[in-house]
Amino acid sequence: MLQENYPCVTIYVNKQLSSIRFALRSDIINHQDINLLAFHNNHDINFIINIYSDSNQTVLQCLCHNIMNIKNTVIITGDFSIRDSNWDPNFHNYSIYTKELTTIADSLGLKLSPLSNPGLTRFTDNLQDSNLVLDLIFLFPSNSSERGKRGFNCYKQE
Repeated sequence: MLQENYPCVTIYVNKQLSSIRFALRSDIINHQDINLLAFHNNHDINFIINIYSDSNQTVLQCLCHNIMNIKNTVIITGDFSIRDSNWDPNFHNYSIYTKELTTIADSLGLKLSPLSNPGLTRFTDNLQDSNLVLDLIFLFPSNSSERGKRGFNCYKQE
């Protein structure tokens, strides 16, 4: 069983990418289940975020509270622990956390990446539980001209 004091997320950067000079930025977001990796692209600092979200969704709350500090995020990926019919065709319900997650992604100009090889991402060894799609990737569209037009209101009014 996982204990609250232990991080549940890690990130790996291949040494062949060392010239990019990635930096883990816990000074911007200090949460045990969020890896915020910064890198320079021309004169901009961009971010890659890898997360593990617990059942209380503390990661979503933390991202939302820090949305202004991570405006140049190009990728958010990880285990969001959100079962939803939007990405799991075997699940026929809507999660209460989906709106918060998609609002965060929209605020950063990120889009849910379509799966190139659709399938389950979590396999259980308990026959009473079902296999799930919990791991997701949100990307900044490469053909987008909206880099400077991102909105940063995490709690958008509709």
